[in-house]
Amino acid sequence: MELTVANVLLAFVALLAVEVVSVIFHMRERYRLRAFPGPKPAPLLGNLPELRRKTNFIAYADWAKQYGPQFRIFLGHQPVVVLADPELVREVGIKKFKAFHDRSIAPLNPEGGKQKLAGDAGILPSRGAYWTTLRAAMQPLFHTSSLVSYDPIMNQALDTLLANLEAPAASGEPVDMWNQLGRMTMQVLGTAAFGVPFNTQVAVGEEDSELVKASNAVFTMGFARLRTMVMLTLPRALWPLGSLLTSKLGGQQGRKIRQASITVWRTSSALVQNARKRAAEEGEVIAAAQEDWKWWDESTAHAFKDVMPARNSIIDMMMRAKDKLTGAGLTDRQIAANCNTLILAGHETTANTLTFTIFLVARHPDVERKLLAEIDAFGDRQPGLEDLDKHFPYAEAVIKESMRMYPAVVQTGRTAEEDSMVGGRLIPKGTWVHFAIYSIHHNPAYWPQPAVFRPERFLCQAECANRHPNAFLPFGLGPRMCIGWRMADQEARIALIRLYQRFVFRLQPEALKTVPELRVGITLSFKDGLPVTVVPRNR
Repeated sequence: MELTVANVLLAFVALLAVEVVSVIFHMRERYRLRAFPGPKPAPLLGNLPELRRKTNFIAYADWAKQYGPQFRIFLGHQPVVVLADPELVREVGIKKFKAFHDRSIAPLNPEGGKQKLAGDAGILPSRGAYWTTLRAAMQPLFHTSSLVSYDPIMNQALDTLLANLEAPAASGEPVDMWNQLGRMTMQVLGTAAFGVPFNTQVAVGEEDSELVKASNAVFTMGFARLRTMVMLTLPRALWPLGSLLTSKLGGQQGRKIRQASITVWRTSSALVQNARKRAAEEGEVIAAAQEDWKWWDESTAHAFKDVMPARNSIIDMMMRAKDKLTGAGLTDRQIAANCNTLILAGHETTANTLTFTIFLVARHPDVERKLLAEIDAFGDRQPGLEDLDKHFPYAEAVIKESMRMYPAVVQTGRTAEEDSMVGGRLIPKGTWVHFAIYSIHHNPAYWPQPAVFRPERFLCQAECANRHPNAFLPFGLGPRMCIGWRMADQEARIALIRLYQRFVFRLQPEALKTVPELRVGITLSFKDGLPVTVVPRNR
């Protein structure tokens, strides 16, 4: 377009109109939420600039101190009520679950089409009765009988991890424990959920598998944050335009994340397709329907093209599932979407928790001594689920305190399905409600000296009795809390015990002085991993 005075004036007038509309919108929504205090929103962007500048969990903690446990903000045009009080969170997440049934999630694939249909089919963004069907289909994976069967799977993966750490332990060369733990948890997930050896634990120094690299790229979230910010400032009708714009702005990082997403989707799709093929060959009638949903090029080969999941894996469970209301089965697209969720969320959160735990234990020698004493009393046996509560209360407290200080998910949320009173204030229909998990975990009203790493706070009966039961929320709460929390807890505790049976870990000098930079995407993690020196134990 030719740059003329008329065009410049036209652009200026259009921008001014957008600003005016934005100001009017925020004034209207602030009036609807007038019972809630909160920071003043900027035109168009709302409170996104401050959230980006401070990171969301720090901004929420600061605003909670300034405005109290209930306040409102704007993510662009989207009104959000933030709850930083466990009783208010309980009211929304449990007592009034029907009015706040669905999650508040930013547009995942605003460009629409097959990619949006696939992205919206996972259990995290699922809504209404569809969510109920998914949860029922996936729940057997996390029954106690299933968890007990995962003991040898977890210990086998840890055998490989311990063997991989022998070389850096002998040489004294630092190793990134976050990377090593991510490989281990991905192996556990593949075998436990799908009966597939993902072969992600290559030796230290060798290149990560494509699946591990793709998963790590998805969790960087830089491009996704840019896209979310753009979408939340635009009317829904302009989302395709915003998607095109962010694709151009995202550049190489955007292309990398899109390709990483396709790698994970292709893995899930291949596993589903191969399970369906086996069922057909064996004459099994399955409820799952096929549909045209793939948006990527299937012509090139990939690592899991011919890999067959185990019988009665989570894929088989979902292929047999039926909607409780309609009686219809899930589609291949829906099954693959939930395989995706398991692959991504099922390994990264546990790896982050273990990484933060090793970091905190290494900075607190007194905690390390108590942890080692408890582990040594058990001996060199491989622990299982039935051993954890009986023999390792301190190890459990160490992991809980780590999750309190550094929850893998710093916030989660719901959407108001109707006008609802919460804490004596009206939350209008359509408002997002965020649970400020990090803020609650660092509130001295529930956690005296919250900046101090003190596992004993989870062992003192009087202290536990006086604490609100929902002041600890690493997995959320209510019907929509993390479906795999028991498996994640089991894996983290077994891994911590096995690692400290053989080694202790020493931080690099800079990590002893200051906390390494954090990365906040879908989850909370160290931005550049956690380099440590692995030291063999002389017992």
